[in-house]
Amino acid sequence: MSQSKLCKLNFDDASQIHLEFRKFTEELEATQVAQQEAERDKLKKGTTVSAVGNTKAAELIANSLATWQATA
Repeated sequence: MSQSKLCKLNFDDASQIHLEFRKFTEELEATQVAQQEAERDKLKKGTTVSAVGNTKAAELIANSLATWQATA
């Protein structure tokens, strides 16, 4: 027996106020995770490119200083 009958309640109308769309929610979360991973990969690549550039710049400066000191 339902609780409404036990309490002698009679419902003429009822509405569902909380609906879940599990498949849609899962797909949305998967899309967001993929976007976050792509952003993280971009950041890693940018950091790597920056580090390589800084290393090359340091090498060029060191070579220039060595050449300058050798000619001085």
